[in-house]
Amino acid sequence: MKKTLSILLLLFVTLVCFNGCSDAEEASAETIHTKACTIEISGMMCEKGCKTTIQNRINDMSGVVNGEVDYALGKAFITYDANTLSCADIIAEIQSIGDGLYDAKIVEDKDIENAPVHLEEDAQNGSASVSNFSFEVPDISWVFSDLL
Repeated sequence: MKKTLSILLLLFVTLVCFNGCSDAEEASAETIHTKACTIEISGMMCEKGCKTTIQNRINDMSGVVNGEVDYALGKAFITYDANTLSCADIIAEIQSIGDGLYDAKIVEDKDIENAPVHLEEDAQNGSASVSNFSFEVPDISWVFSDLL
């Protein structure tokens, strides 16, 4: 009985140690500086064409996490990685659509609380994955209930 319990305990500790995040992984991860900006856009004439065109161009930019354009308010709400681009870059992109058809100006640009998030890049295929380095212990109480 003690031998079985010892083996299970050793197995549990091994699982916890190997499934956690190592210091080497954390050191190689790049911290994303997440910011949110609100941009006022004038010159939009329709929701389907103008709004969709601007929103697609914003979301295609490298470093943009999420971009939403509200036609009724005439504003864009963008979450982006400040290490990759700035709100001024987004404004320049909007103003470049249709040879200056749209005018854009910054309303607000602020840091988002509860960042940072860590970004790990895979150099072979150019992909990136975001992880928060948390660990959840699995529920194995059923193993111990059989021992009692």
